[in-house]
Amino acid sequence: RKIKKSRSGEDKGPMSSPYEAPEMLLGSPKHTMETDVWAMGCLLAHLLLRRPPFTHRDRESMMRAICKVAGTPSKKQFRDLTRFPYYGQIKGEKKYKRNIERMFHMDENDRRTYQGAIDLISEMLKMDPKERISASQALNHPYMAEFVSNSDSTLFRRHFVEDWMSLKGSVMGDAKRKDDEMREHEKGIKRKAMLLAATSAAPSEVGTDDLYNVDDILNITSSFPKKRKS
Repeated sequence: RKIKKSRSGEDKGPMSSPYEAPEMLLGSPKHTMETDVWAMGCLLAHLLLRRPPFTHRDRESMMRAICKVAGTPSKKQFRDLTRFPYYGQIKGEKKYKRNIERMFHMDENDRRTYQGAIDLISEMLKMDPKERISASQALNHPYMAEFVSNSDSTLFRRHFVEDWMSLKGSVMGDAKRKDDEMREHEKGIKRKAMLLAATSAAPSEVGTDDLYNVDDILNITSSFPKKRKS
């Protein structure tokens, strides 16, 4: 597919996804199979990290974040690099060494468990699209082969369900928490409106009994006449 362009001539498509490949951020007009491999690598990293590996608002900061992990590409490593229209944005950037494992802060047990997945992600997140592992090669990667062979195991299935429910609970929990906060906020507004309506009624209707005066709750100036001391 081709990226849509704004009236100013600058394409806005790349920043719509945290999984966008470097070539798209650099201004490539074509979305290729290699671009999808990068996106799948980011998605797999997202599952391990429980957050997108690269999230930034603008093209330049997004590319910098990618370079810190996947390494700053050179002309020798990425032969088509200088052909992209936004190459100038990273031309003078600091040179970072490639270190995919830098993304994953794990203890030794987790690292041993997910080392195969990290190796696969490393093959998918290559700066040069031509150097990335293909989709068919990814499916035949030792990690995927082991995953398929273990899928018949009851223990493996149990762990898979536990991991999936944990991830789902984390994602859904955040969404539910936001919904609950919004509901409580709306209830508070309605409650305050009802109390305000009660206090704004004419004194002749509600009398001058302090029972109806809730100004201290609403933090407003009282509209009720004060009782004179006898």
